[in-house]
Amino acid sequence: MFKKLKDRNINLEIHDNIYNVNNWAIFKKNFLAGFARGLGSWVFNIIFLALLAYISIPFFDSAKRLIDHLSKDLENNSVQIKEKSN
Repeated sequence: MFKKLKDRNINLEIHDNIYNVNNWAIFKKNFLAGFARGLGSWVFNIIFLALLAYISIPFFDSAKRLIDHLSKDLENNSVQIKEKSN
Protein backbone atom coordinates (compact mmCIF):
# COMPACT_ATOMS: atom_id res chain seq x y z
CA MET A 1 0.00 0.00 0.00
CA PHE A 2 2.76 2.45 0.88
CA LYS A 3 4.59 1.53 -2.29
CA LYS A 4 1.62 2.73 -4.34
CA LEU A 5 1.63 6.03 -2.49
CA LYS A 6 5.35 6.46 -3.13
CA ASP A 7 4.79 5.82 -6.83
CA ARG A 8 2.32 8.69 -6.98
CA ASN A 9 4.91 11.42 -6.72
CA ILE A 10 3.56 14.57 -8.28
CA ASN A 11 5.67 15.90 -11.08
CA LEU A 12 4.85 19.60 -11.31
CA GLU A 13 6.35 19.86 -14.78
CA ILE A 14 3.64 17.70 -16.38
CA HIS A 15 0.65 19.55 -14.86
CA ASP A 16 -0.84 22.33 -16.93
CA ASN A 17 -1.06 25.82 -15.54
CA ILE A 18 -2.22 29.06 -17.07
CA TYR A 19 1.19 29.76 -18.61
CA ASN A 20 1.59 26.59 -20.66
CA VAL A 21 -1.92 25.83 -21.95
CA ASN A 22 -3.46 27.05 -25.17
CA ASN A 23 -6.10 29.76 -25.35
CA TRP A 24 -8.83 27.28 -26.28
CA ALA A 25 -8.41 25.41 -22.97
CA ILE A 26 -8.65 28.67 -21.02
CA PHE A 27 -11.76 29.66 -23.02
CA LYS A 28 -13.43 26.28 -22.37
CA LYS A 29 -12.79 26.44 -18.63
CA ASN A 30 -13.98 30.04 -18.36
CA PHE A 31 -17.05 29.30 -20.47
CA LEU A 32 -17.93 26.32 -18.31
CA ALA A 33 -17.45 28.35 -15.13
CA GLY A 34 -19.59 31.21 -16.46
CA PHE A 35 -22.31 28.87 -17.67
CA ALA A 36 -22.40 27.10 -14.31
CA ARG A 37 -22.62 30.43 -12.50
CA GLY A 38 -25.44 31.64 -14.75
CA LEU A 39 -27.36 28.39 -14.43
CA GLY A 40 -26.92 28.47 -10.67
CA SER A 41 -28.27 32.00 -10.47
CA TRP A 42 -31.34 30.98 -12.52
CA VAL A 43 -32.00 28.03 -10.24
CA PHE A 44 -31.55 30.24 -7.18
CA ASN A 45 -33.94 32.87 -8.57
CA ILE A 46 -36.59 30.26 -9.42
CA ILE A 47 -36.39 28.79 -5.92
CA PHE A 48 -36.55 32.29 -4.39
CA LEU A 49 -39.59 33.29 -6.47
CA ALA A 50 -41.36 30.01 -5.70
CA LEU A 51 -40.76 30.56 -1.98
CA LEU A 52 -41.95 34.16 -2.24
CA ALA A 53 -45.11 33.05 -4.06
CA TYR A 54 -45.73 30.32 -1.48
CA ILE A 55 -45.52 32.91 1.30
CA SER A 56 -47.45 35.72 -0.42
CA ILE A 57 -50.34 33.84 -2.09
CA PRO A 58 -52.27 33.29 1.17
CA PHE A 59 -51.93 37.00 1.94
CA PHE A 60 -53.27 38.04 -1.46
CA ASP A 61 -56.04 35.44 -1.24
CA SER A 62 -57.27 36.89 2.06
CA ALA A 63 -57.01 40.41 0.64
CA LYS A 64 -59.07 39.34 -2.39
CA ARG A 65 -61.75 37.86 -0.14
CA LEU A 66 -61.82 41.12 1.86
CA ILE A 67 -62.20 43.21 -1.29
CA ASP A 68 -64.96 40.93 -2.59
CA HIS A 69 -66.76 41.19 0.73
CA LEU A 70 -66.47 44.98 0.77
CA SER A 71 -67.69 45.27 -2.82
CA LYS A 72 -70.74 43.13 -2.00
CA ASP A 73 -71.46 45.35 1.01
CA LEU A 74 -71.21 48.44 -1.19
CA GLU A 75 -73.61 46.92 -3.71
CA ASN A 76 -76.12 46.13 -0.95
CA ASN A 77 -75.83 49.65 0.44
CA SER A 78 -76.38 51.23 -2.96
CA VAL A 79 -79.50 49.09 -3.52
CA GLN A 80 -80.86 50.14 -0.14
CA ILE A 81 -80.20 53.82 -0.85
CA LYS A 82 -81.98 53.57 -4.22
CA GLU A 83 -84.99 51.87 -2.61
CA LYS A 84 -85.26 54.55 0.10
CA SER A 85 -85.09 57.38 -2.42
CA ASN A 86 -87.93 55.92 -4.50
